[in-house]
Parts: sequence; structure tokens; C-alpha cells
Amino acid sequence: MKAHERIKNYIDTNGVSLELLFRKCGISRNTLGTMLTGKRKNCVDEYEAIRVALNVETNRFLTPHSELLNFNVKK
Repeated sequence: MKAHERIKNYIDTNGVSLELLFRKCGISRNTLGTMLTGKRKNCVDEYEAIRVALNVETNRFLTPHSELLNFNVKK
């Protein structure tokens, strides 16, 4: 399971409102939607914003280091 799938599963399982999540993490509704469906890769800053908004530990949605290679880096 990829990070976006684990995040989506967490949101669904815990009844997290997507409206509240995108407001808390500062990511637009469209961007968050495309990230959660896997149509867009998360950048590290966005992943961190989601993680903080959900109040979960840093590695909650990641597998060992290999998954970090799938993140985009903003310049």
C-alpha cells in the first residue's frame, strides 16, 4: 500500500472530514483530492502538513526509506 492509500484509509477509518483537513493543512481541495487518489505525488512539505493536521507521528503513513523516493521536492 502506498502512502496516499494509507492516508486515505486513515481518513476513512477515522471519519476525518476532507473539508477540515484541507483547511488545517493549507492544501487546496483539488490538490488534496488528486494526492489522495494517487494522480499526483505528494511533496515532502505537503506530506508534513497532512501529518501535522492529522496529529500523527512522522512515519505513520510511510514504509521504510524506499517510499521517500516517490516524493517530489519543491524548489
